[in-house]
Amino acid sequence: MSWLEEDSPNLEEIAIDALPKKYLDQSLSDLDIRRKTNCNVIGFRSAKGQLMINPHAEMKLESHCKLIVLGNSAAIAKLNTMFNLD
Repeated sequence: MSWLEEDSPNLEEIAIDALPKKYLDQSLSDLDIRRKTNCNVIGFRSAKGQLMINPHAEMKLESHCKLIVLGNSAAIAKLNTMFNLD
């Protein structure tokens, strides 16, 4: 299978501490990332380095943690804009 460049899957790891403070303590459900950006949150890395695959919607963003997201380049660009990372 070959992918068109704009449709190829991208995996990104986002440090919660790089996000604006208003996102701390919000749940994945509150953020509604999939609807707003077309990215899927497929993992969560705790401050201790433990990886949770397919985190539940009520998981809250905490300092020193990371989100692992999957999306094409357009979706990742939307995510970066949403979180002011670009």
